[in-house]
Amino acid sequence: MMRTLLSFAQGGTIKENKDFGEPQADAAGQRLRKAMRGIGTDERVIIEILTKHTAMERKMIGDRYKVQFGRDLKEDLKSELGGYFETAALALCEYDSHYLAQWCRRAMKGIGTDEDTLVEILCGCKEDMLMQVDAAYQYIYDRSLEDDIESELSGNIRQLMIALLQGQRAEQEGEPSRDEAKKIAQQLYEAGEGMNGGTDEDEFIRIFATTSYPLLKLTIEEYTVFADNTLENAIEKEFSSHIKKALVTMVLCIKDQVAYFAKTLFEAMDGPGTKDDVLIRILVTRSEIDLEDIKDAFKKTYHKSLADAVKDETKRDYRKILLAIIK
Repeated sequence: MMRTLLSFAQGGTIKENKDFGEPQADAAGQRLRKAMRGIGTDERVIIEILTKHTAMERKMIGDRYKVQFGRDLKEDLKSELGGYFETAALALCEYDSHYLAQWCRRAMKGIGTDEDTLVEILCGCKEDMLMQVDAAYQYIYDRSLEDDIESELSGNIRQLMIALLQGQRAEQEGEPSRDEAKKIAQQLYEAGEGMNGGTDEDEFIRIFATTSYPLLKLTIEEYTVFADNTLENAIEKEFSSHIKKALVTMVLCIKDQVAYFAKTLFEAMDGPGTKDDVLIRILVTRSEIDLEDIKDAFKKTYHKSLADAVKDETKRDYRKILLAIIK
């Protein structure tokens, strides 16, 4: 049974508050101002308000905060908080698409490019969110995400990301055809491990950028039958560098996006050091979508709760705000 069936999905950990409006936003804003005014800061109030309201509600709280006090909520948070606690709090003050767009810009600004972050965001997003990130990037920076990728990246990874940003993926009407999936699986095989010498990267990019998600999911299953090998293993063998990671990320997300994010969270905390930016980015942006399901997948796969894993890797108010998101 597919995990993505709506009847089994639990959704996010942050839920919409019924009948939330300006009076409730004003009250929350007043509590926040009191928590940050004078000597000392009441971090407990900040954590409570930011993690018990949706992005839309937090935006209204920020807008009403400015109306009531003539101050910018994000600037006040910056002045009162620090470290990754501040990073997480500010992330919660953004719409998901805006936050991810900011990370795309950060990944390409200055010397060098952070391809791993771009892969996580652009290849880990489904097309609707990808288009929202693209639009947010243009809105925030008055520049094209596609143009910046064109100038900052090169080779096959640039081709793939530009193709994904075209938003030309086919829409699936009804159930995907198994015969069509077998045909595409054979095309992928012949473009990769079945090809005598070399790999047809263009064919992989075309298929991954234009085929509907349900048909790609079925194709991944049929590839294993046809080639007696998984598509992930074939990509690992045939590709290298960032294009390999991008295609494998897409395969994992198409098969089971919840499991992909559980895996990415585990890897962010596994071994020495913690990838705090990855941890915050996933917990915040999935908090209203499927974090409850990610929690289940994490525990099932790694035999430890996500909350316990985060508790072991973080401390103080930073730990508290992440645990409040996780619930």
